[in-house]
Amino acid sequence: MKATLLNPKVLHLEYDSKKDLNLAAFRISEYTEGNAKAKDQAFNVHDFLDSYLDEEGNLKYFSWFDGHNFSYKQWKQWFNMGEAMSPREQELLQVISESEIDKESGYIIITTEGDAITLRHELSHFYYQDSSEYKRKATEILNSIPESGLKVYQDHLRALNYGESVVPDEAIAYLVAFDVEEWAEICPNIHADAFKVQIDQLGKLFDQYNKIKE
Repeated sequence: MKATLLNPKVLHLEYDSKKDLNLAAFRISEYTEGNAKAKDQAFNVHDFLDSYLDEEGNLKYFSWFDGHNFSYKQWKQWFNMGEAMSPREQELLQVISESEIDKESGYIIITTEGDAITLRHELSHFYYQDSSEYKRKATEILNSIPESGLKVYQDHLRALNYGESVVPDEAIAYLVAFDVEEWAEICPNIHADAFKVQIDQLGKLFDQYNKIKE
């Protein structure tokens, strides 16, 4: 794992594989942005499997999610619940604890090494949480999508088990870091051209705020 303090508030952790990054961070990620069975809850492996296994028993989670994000305070809240930790989680704890990240407003971003599009996605989450102005402007752009199309888009995100409170944030981040192949998997029944204006506007807004080299 490679750890880089991008600025005093943002710690970027890069793993060699999706397997490693997801096994290190899936429980804290489910705690911070999972569905009602997981968000702000102690981890329950049965509920996790019930949420993500399809009817054939297939589990895409560990090959699907490309990155994770959470604030330092959220990390501490989860850690203080006293969950028994795996070796990968213990390594994550050590790296975060030894970093010089701001303990009040710090943010941890996790991707695979060199994945610029996911870093962009996760940085959008940081600005959404860190800047009320970015959040307001990004939300205005998101809400300019016709209501029928926006509902279908957000329903697709809910189907990925994102908790209701983070759906708007995720909807913005996927458009900021728009990727054609990813879009086809998330929203197979919505042509991306329908959101072209908002994709362009959100991309430009992000670039105005982002001072971190991606």
